[in-house]
Amino acid sequence: MGLILSPSEVRSYIGCLQGYLESSIECYNDAKQKVDLYIATEGLASVAWAQSKETMQVCYQAITEGMLSVQESFLSDLSVLDGALGDEYLDEDALEAEIRILEAECQQYKNNITQWSSMLQSFSNGGFSTTASRWIETANGMIESTEAAITELREKIIFLHEVEDTTVNLFQSVVDFLSIVSSAIHDGGVTISGSGEYSVENWSKCISDLIKTIEEKEISQRLEEALIEELGISLEEFKKIFGEDALEEIYDYMNDTGIYKRENALSSVIVAKAIGVCSGKYIVVVDGKYEFCNKKTGEMSSYTSDELSELIKNNADFLDGIEEIEVYGKQGTSKEPLPDEQQTANVEYIYDYLRQEGWSKEAICGALGNINEESHFNPGVWQDAENIYLGYGLTQWDDGADFLAWAGLDAETANYIANNSPQRLMDKELEFLLITCNPNTTDTQCRWYGTLGYNSPYDMSFEEYKVSTHSVGDLALVFHGSYERSADGEKGLSERIAAAEAWYEYFN
Repeated sequence: MGLILSPSEVRSYIGCLQGYLESSIECYNDAKQKVDLYIATEGLASVAWAQSKETMQVCYQAITEGMLSVQESFLSDLSVLDGALGDEYLDEDALEAEIRILEAECQQYKNNITQWSSMLQSFSNGGFSTTASRWIETANGMIESTEAAITELREKIIFLHEVEDTTVNLFQSVVDFLSIVSSAIHDGGVTISGSGEYSVENWSKCISDLIKTIEEKEISQRLEEALIEELGISLEEFKKIFGEDALEEIYDYMNDTGIYKRENALSSVIVAKAIGVCSGKYIVVVDGKYEFCNKKTGEMSSYTSDELSELIKNNADFLDGIEEIEVYGKQGTSKEPLPDEQQTANVEYIYDYLRQEGWSKEAICGALGNINEESHFNPGVWQDAENIYLGYGLTQWDDGADFLAWAGLDAETANYIANNSPQRLMDKELEFLLITCNPNTTDTQCRWYGTLGYNSPYDMSFEEYKVSTHSVGDLALVFHGSYERSADGEKGLSERIAAAEAWYEYFN
């Protein structure tokens, strides 16, 4: 038996879940109030109890915020699903039966055309020829309209399955969430006696795991779309080729950088990043083609998406000869720059990253001249050691707290990543650079303001800048005036220009 979509029934269930979600937080808050009453009990005034009270307050506050965040996301998803349902009752079996009838009619029209065409060749009577030709023209019109009706019915079946997948996954996630809230409510009244079904830590972890599951579903969906569009490979096939562990690394990377959420993220770039992350290889997309550097020969190989698909399906070992990704970093200040060869490796990585984002060579080198002056290409640089209210990172974002808050990092974690996983920090910072150049960003504040101030020779929007082919020295000044806006005088600006021109020469 096929699928059946009854919008009224689904909406009824959506309404129930929305009601449960809205009341779940109220119930949890009631339970929390009971805990607060225990906390306020004067008879429990020991030092140990004071410590327990503080721990509980912190845990309950964090969990409440997590619940509210997930609840808001679910309510939004349920509302979107409600709007997408339409009002038409759909029965897959009935749709398939209707398609078979129309296909039979279509075939009959084609048989008639064949018969009438044969008769036209046998008879030369002018009146019959005119009539037969009119019949053939009418039949062709019927075929066209019937095939359009069949296409519409098939689209309804596809829609039916999409709604089924979305509904099942979303409803199950909501049910899981409500179960966690129920456990939290149960625990809220009895945690003090230590007899709760879950400890605070356990059901806090439940919520964290649920949020991670939701994010992984979104990442999986965008990754599979990109793999199918570019390589004709499903996520399951990709997993068989590169392994389950590789997918975990991709999930972590895409979640860290947020690339799967960007509306303008090209599927080719997502695929290149995915293969690069799970293989550790250096892969970039230039002019719609995937480019690899062979570390044995030093030669660059370029493949279309179809060619890359065949290589991966038939010979994934071809990646063995590809150059490894090289990104370097360390915690420190600009007084402790990376060695020259490590700076050059980072420059090449930044250059390829921005080329994939559609930047011209001149625009990239204009930015490189400024990054050279700000951080010497070390993503882990502090203006003043671990002072989050001064500059931090490649472009010395001031204050550094803005980047750290966006990236979900504190100073200690940022230092750890700089020392142990510099590519991950580099990618976070480059993503932040792109986001803060976008005037329509909603994730953080846009930092790009076109201006003729700060000795900038042109007042450019970011979209104009990224594709500009003006002289690289001029673009270094434009980037400085529009994005960096430092207090550099003539000497400092000259150094930015010189560095930009040197890197432009390097890449020519």
